[in-house]
Amino acid sequence: MKRKSILILLLTLILSVCCFGLVACDKEKEQDGEIKTETVSVSVSVEGNLGGVISSDAIDGKVKKGSSLKITVTALDGYVVEYFKVNGEDKTASLSGGVYQINVVENDITAVVKFMEDEDITHREQITTKNDFNPTFFSADNWETMTTTQNGTTRTD
Repeated sequence: MKRKSILILLLTLILSVCCFGLVACDKEKEQDGEIKTETVSVSVSVEGNLGGVISSDAIDGKVKKGSSLKITVTALDGYVVEYFKVNGEDKTASLSGGVYQINVVENDITAVVKFMEDEDITHREQITTKNDFNPTFFSADNWETMTTTQNGTTRTD
């Protein structure tokens, strides 16, 4: 009877140590003899027109759970950010110099940015007509004589 009690006590102790070990390693899982780190998915995209680019420091769309993540938004010349959303929540005001930082990533991240033309730009290029633009006009009388006018000079052939 005493041996049975000692055996039960030893089995309980072994099970307790194993369970404690599993709880202590909750961020890592063993798979095929290798320890795998839990990751979360990161997806970044531009919605609508292509007035800029978005990128993240995720590798192959994944980051280690509990790590940090940096998302960078860059508008092209003549465009500004209309909105920037992370998991559906507007974070436009949280962009600092085009960068959004998440210090501890716990869940999958979906970031979407939309750009629009910057209406406040005062240095837009304008197409102008130069003064030396010289159109040529043709006219014909009885299809035998053709008159050409260019730069104010008339020529008859």
